[in-house]
Amino acid sequence: TRIAFGSDRDRNWDIFVMDADGTNLDQLTDIGLGDWWGSDGTYARPAWSPDGTQIAFGGGPGNDDWDLEIYVMDADGRNLRPLTGNDDDDTNFTNNWWPAWSPDGNKIAFTSRREDVPELYEFTGKRDLVFVMDADGTDLVQLTTNAWPIDTCCPTWSPDGTRIAYTRIECAPGFCPPEIFVMDADGTNICGPLATGDQPNWGPAPASTNCPRPFTTMTTTTTTTT
Repeated sequence: TRIAFGSDRDRNWDIFVMDADGTNLDQLTDIGLGDWWGSDGTYARPAWSPDGTQIAFGGGPGNDDWDLEIYVMDADGRNLRPLTGNDDDDTNFTNNWWPAWSPDGNKIAFTSRREDVPELYEFTGKRDLVFVMDADGTDLVQLTTNAWPIDTCCPTWSPDGTRIAYTRIECAPGFCPPEIFVMDADGTNICGPLATGDQPNWGPAPASTNCPRPFTTMTTTTTTTT
């Protein structure tokens, strides 16, 4: 049993693995995954594939701030390749991070900041959204909608793969409370807010179809490029 984690021990975030008792430490990447506003490694965040053969993570070679991508590699660090990509325009500020494998290993949900909301967002005019794609980076689908002043992020799959829990943040002046929402894996049947909180992680029990707090359904948008 191995544990994957991000570390900036060389002042650049990279992915490491170790045995569950802390021995046999191995560095898997040596590309520097960026330092988003002095982040604590959230944007590296390695995620194991269900069969344990691959690791997905968010970052990018030489990127200090923006333009993070979802990468995947074999569990030993070989065969590193990007699953998302943008036009390399430094003014584009597209970021892809927080990958989460579906239980069957066929899909990866993730957070992406790419949709414009002109002159409204104080940093880039873009919102955090939840997307899903096939595990090879194809068939990209947007699950949450772009609406000011709302961010959605940090997806986690139910064990049966039918639902996704995530964080939704709706900002009011000086107040941005994160809340936990749940939706079907295709972005429909949104339920929430269920609780005030952030970064949900689904336990091993099957997903419940009961929703004590239904939410207005958001339209799912299919995107043809990554």
